[in-house]
Amino acid sequence: ALVDAVADFLIHLRLERQASPNTLRAYQRDLRSFCRFLSERGAEPLATSPEAIHRPDVRAYLVYLRRERALRPNSIARHLACLRSFFRFLQQDPGWRLPHDPTAGLVQPRPAHQPAPGLSPAAVEGLLAACQRLSPYPWRDRSALQLVAATGCRISQLVQITLGDLAPNEPRLSLPGPREPRVVPLDGHTLRVLRRYLQRERPQLAAAGRLSHDAPHGPLFLSARGAALSAASLERLFRRAWVEAGLPPPVSIQALRRSAWRAQASRRAP
Repeated sequence: ALVDAVADFLIHLRLERQASPNTLRAYQRDLRSFCRFLSERGAEPLATSPEAIHRPDVRAYLVYLRRERALRPNSIARHLACLRSFFRFLQQDPGWRLPHDPTAGLVQPRPAHQPAPGLSPAAVEGLLAACQRLSPYPWRDRSALQLVAATGCRISQLVQITLGDLAPNEPRLSLPGPREPRVVPLDGHTLRVLRRYLQRERPQLAAAGRLSHDAPHGPLFLSARGAALSAASLERLFRRAWVEAGLPPPVSIQALRRSAWRAQASRRAP
């Protein structure tokens, strides 16, 4: 009977696989849940043989976990993994020799992707202010992170922007893309921060390298040596600013890209 197979499987886990008490309790809990489900469908675990269980039974159980118990995909995947281990044991054990695996061919549910929530406008302002406090080039670093918040661009795109990507007489920026550039509008506040960087800090940074500070093909954001600022440098700055601003973990650049600050900034006059 099924209950005897469950008992043998738990003994196997404890004696041969040296499973911990917590692991044993988890397997026992999940197998009891499966037995209760079968009992509700008319298959009494005290009398039903494991050979009588087939793939539609396991598939129906997974549907039950999702619809009736409203379990998340990672919890359903755990139940399926438990059943898969159980029936494979029955196939390999000389005392049972189960002729088929009712879990064969069933796809393990994938956990749903949960994107990081966007930062509030106040959190973004705190992050940008912290960035300025930490940096020897406050306008450069603030304008770089502010562009991420204002346009939703990636750090990898940010370090590829050239001076020529800024429209000279219009509030817009051309972002590099995999096939062609994407033109995005800039709000007035971000434009003012960028101009302060261009006027107060970029000429000094450009002087440390061999590039003229107004060369259109030169990187928009420069390092202290006059070369293009690296993505790794910006990521380190972002992590430090996150901690300095007192924001809760985990540190997430995606939270800055999805922030409500972007929508608020788009309403500001250029």
